[in-house]
Amino acid sequence: RIRPNTVSCNATISACERGNQWRRALCLLDETRLWHVRPDVTTCNAAISACVEATRWEQALVVLHRVSGVSGATPDLISYSAAATTCGRGLQWEWAMHLLGQAKSVAVRPDAALYNCLVKACAQGRWQQSCEISEEMRSIGMRPGGQNLAMVAGACELSSEYGSGLLFSTAARLSSRSISDPWIAADALRQGDTEAASAAAGGRPGRSR
Repeated sequence: RIRPNTVSCNATISACERGNQWRRALCLLDETRLWHVRPDVTTCNAAISACVEATRWEQALVVLHRVSGVSGATPDLISYSAAATTCGRGLQWEWAMHLLGQAKSVAVRPDAALYNCLVKACAQGRWQQSCEISEEMRSIGMRPGGQNLAMVAGACELSSEYGSGLLFSTAARLSSRSISDPWIAADALRQGDTEAASAAAGGRPGRSR
């Protein structure tokens, strides 16, 4: 008789994920204990991903905690991104932000995709958090893309923060023009400083006002 192992369990849970069978995926994860199979990070990622389409954010968080706390597996960037995506779809922006801090605490370096998940989670009017995320990306040398900036602009506009919304929507439009720093260029344009805007856009050097 062939006994289940980690590889076969991972394959089966991944199949459930692709078939949008999140309940079966989580049941299989529970049954790994009965089979004396030790889940690994791939098991964790497949089970969390199975929760994404169904927006089962609570279950995704339980899986993340269980695999890291009980099974001893170390969640990776995929784990946190999938969990943050699920929280974002469930409009659970606080949990999504918590996941960012948790990822950093275990030396998982966030990428643009994870930051975009967080901005999307804050899109329903959480303009300050959206702005902070975009600013954090810039502070570590990561350039926010047009989609990211547009989502921040949308969050600002929903909160009637039209000044910040205009800034980010302008930056989003500029980002499609191969401008070196669309955010600085947009800010300079807002202040009427065309020379600084030209410099940020990669044109001739400008002077600050």
